[in-house]
Order: sequence, then structure tokens, then C-alpha cells
Amino acid sequence: MRIVNIGLLVLALSAPGPVWAQQDTATVATRISNARQENAQRTRDYSWTRRTEVKVKGETKNLTTEIVRYTPDGELQKTPISEDKAKSPRGVRGKVAQKKAGEMKDWMAELGELLHAYSLPTAGSLLDFLDKAATVPDGSGYRLVAADVIQSGDRMTLWVDEDSGLTKTEVQTQYEGSDVQLTTDHARTPDGLDYVARTSIVVPDKDVEMTVENFSYKLER
Repeated sequence: MRIVNIGLLVLALSAPGPVWAQQDTATVATRISNARQENAQRTRDYSWTRRTEVKVKGETKNLTTEIVRYTPDGELQKTPISEDKAKSPRGVRGKVAQKKAGEMKDWMAELGELLHAYSLPTAGSLLDFLDKAATVPDGSGYRLVAADVIQSGDRMTLWVDEDSGLTKTEVQTQYEGSDVQLTTDHARTPDGLDYVARTSIVVPDKDVEMTVENFSYKLER
């Protein structure tokens, strides 16, 4: 299901002060992009625990827990701790269930490719978003809201705190006629590493939900 690819939708948009209100968007996009690269490099010094749960019609079909870390040469390494899968029925029903499960895995993997674009991975994609986004005060922080970010009719919202650290994102989009909702909640370690604490992907008409949680970050080197 390429769970890891989906789970690594890191939107580490942190930059001091509401700079997009003070500087040109190209400068802001570059600063944010550089900050994200530095944060990604720092992440390689940590290990953490990841818990992934896939539900279909409210029933847990797969639940995995693993330790995640980077090897010295920069490869992402995942060590399984536990995995629970729903039992498939036997006989013809079991074969049908397995086929449907395989089709759903392929569909979710393809969906993951679309959702990855909403991580705004390049300075250019950040620039496009900032050019479209409206800034809305929200408590002690503010929201950045834009439509038609990746494809026509979508909507993306970023919540930023008073220190301009990203705290949450929401995306409403479509894939092959299905509405898709993506939500990420951010957190920081005591020493300031930004990470995606929770990612939720919901496809209402297929009654499918996937949740990825990252926690227990430990500095290893």
C-alpha cells in the first residue's frame, strides 16, 4: 500500500514571523524550502515509532507498529514490532476478498502519488501555493487557505501558530471520482524538530480510513 510514502507527507513549513506579509513570495518560498531541508536533515539523527491503521467500514483490516530510523547512508529503515491483519474467509469468498484487498492496495498506492503533491515538495510548488493563499486570522495564529492548488476544485488549508510554526493541514480533493480528505497534525520535539505526529486519509464513499501516527522520537546521534 506504500504506507510509508503516504505517511511521510511532511509539510514542515516553519519560518520566523508572518514573512509572506512582508516579503515577496519567491523569497518566502525559498526560505521555507531551505528550512524544510534543514529539518529533514536533522530528522536523520532520530529514531521513532510509527503506528499505521487501515479501516474499512469501521473495521480494522491492518494494524502495524514499527521503529523507524535512517541508516548512516541515508536509507530509511523500518523494523516491525507488531502486525495484526483481519482474517480472510476461506474458499471462494476468501479469494474474492483477497482480490478486492489487492485492488484497494493498488488504488491507495496511486492515491498516495496524488497526495504527495500536497506536501508542496519544491520551492516552485510552495510559491504557487503562497501566490494563491489568503491569510485569515485564527486565534493567536492564522490560516493560509487556497483553492485549485494541485487540481481544479481542491482546497488546502494550513494552520500556523503565533511563532509561524505549522500545526495542522487539511486537504479536500478528488481521485477517480471519489472525495478524499487528508489531515496532518504537526508537533515538535523539545529540541525543536518539526514532525508530522498524525496523518489521516479518509475516502468516504469507499468507507476507507488510514491513520499514521509518529511518536517517541529519540535522538540517536
